[in-house]
Amino acid sequence: MARFWGGNVSSREEEERRFKEDPRCRFMVATPHAGGRGRTWDVADLVVYHSSTNNLEHRDQSEQRVQGVGKTRQVDYVDLICPGSVEDKILKALRQKIDLAGMITGDDFREWIV
Repeated sequence: MARFWGGNVSSREEEERRFKEDPRCRFMVATPHAGGRGRTWDVADLVVYHSSTNNLEHRDQSEQRVQGVGKTRQVDYVDLICPGSVEDKILKALRQKIDLAGMITGDDFREWIV
């Protein structure tokens, strides 16, 4: 397992390399905002969120990390939530942000199933 979070700045690059290149390293545990832009973890086919924030940019970045040019495998995104919880409300707020952005720009740049 590799880790990528705010507290492991000194070992991040090695952790990322292991996740991308070592077939025995099957999991990456990361915070959505730790990677920032420019990271590509396209070896992943499943992204599981156990916690979310209302920051749509961090969520979008974390989802884009597993996409890659020419990637043909489907990526599944899973949010672990309980109905009526704070997580449920946060995901609904993110959905509303996307809907509002689409209305303003006239784009439906992404379909989410929430």
